[in-house]
Amino acid sequence: MDTAPAVKLPTPAARPPRERRAPDIAVHDHGSIVLLRAASAAGKAWLAGGGSGDGVPPFPSGTRLVEPGCVQSIVDRATRAGLVVAAR
Repeated sequence: MDTAPAVKLPTPAARPPRERRAPDIAVHDHGSIVLLRAASAAGKAWLAGGGSGDGVPPFPSGTRLVEPGCVQSIVDRATRAGLVVAAR
């Protein structure tokens, strides 16, 4: 079983200072499924606003279940929207 994370996040040293703040979205990689959990009000609003692009609302807690192959594009969109995404 491959335990490598599905998402390649920039290392802390490579991030600009503005991205060293608390994450807006936390990525929890469980192998066959990945959880994207809102870790801030901005992250919850982005995920609720269709951030994943699938048109399905997140769970009330602000968490989305995502297939591993789809995670990177969602993380890229969140980052371009100015959110901080971190693997947990």
